[in-house]
Amino acid sequence: MGPDIAVWRMQIACCRFKMTSRKFKNGSIRVNSLSLAVFLVMNVLLVISGDVETNPGPYTRQGQLSKTGEIIDPNNTETSEIKLLTEIFQSLKQDIADLKQEVKDINIKEEVTKIKSDVKDLKTETVDLKLKVDMCENKIKQKNLLIFGVKENKQDSVEDCEKLVREIMVNEFQVEEARDTSLMGIERVHRIGRRNNRASKPRPILIMFEKLRDRDTVLKSGREQLKTSNSELGVSEDFTVRVRKIRKALIPKQKEAKQNGKKTFLRSDKLIIESEMFTYDLDTNEIIKLTHADK
Repeated sequence: MGPDIAVWRMQIACCRFKMTSRKFKNGSIRVNSLSLAVFLVMNVLLVISGDVETNPGPYTRQGQLSKTGEIIDPNNTETSEIKLLTEIFQSLKQDIADLKQEVKDINIKEEVTKIKSDVKDLKTETVDLKLKVDMCENKIKQKNLLIFGVKENKQDSVEDCEKLVREIMVNEFQVEEARDTSLMGIERVHRIGRRNNRASKPRPILIMFEKLRDRDTVLKSGREQLKTSNSELGVSEDFTVRVRKIRKALIPKQKEAKQNGKKTFLRSDKLIIESEMFTYDLDTNEIIKLTHADK
């Protein structure tokens, strides 16, 4: 640690006073000596009190003063703040390097790719499962038949509904077997949906036959008879919602093919036009031509 700044300044003041005091008389020298002594005593008292900050003065060749009064080497420009910031920066740099190494070890990119692949496989499995469930439901509905346009009475019971259906099958569809319950068994007959007196159309009637052969007989005869009659009735197979949407989308293409003189018919969710088979993709909303493998 170098000499105190206050002592250093007092020495300079004394030297300057000796050099200038020779120009005055003896009386003046005594007065100036007394004034100098008082000045020096006051400076010492101010320095001892510690309440007055010493003036660092201008930069010199010897160096510059710090806040504590110490002379700092001008060649050493790193202060304590700079050193602290440097240490913090080095610590952060090391932390970033450690994090990069951890990320590299975890290999997040490969994990994300694996997760995406798993999600894709799950979606495929879900679609396949939905199709299988839909196929099973359609198999259950194979013995069902829907009749549309049958007027609805407020007091219709299940027995009345079955009696009305058998009359329609005999009178409108020309199926004589329907007169006898032993020849054509029906498990259940009921209307679909909730009753709505304000509805413009009556609810369709669902018929569940005991045998698939009886359903096919009524369906075939009903379609033939309704083609040549002016009846408001309609008859159709019972399908799931997915199949009904597909069939509805395929009907315009079927009508176009019929206008061109081609033989067409709908089989479940597929449209057959002579030797070609088509279906409808509900995801892309497009008609797809099936290949031999898809059939």
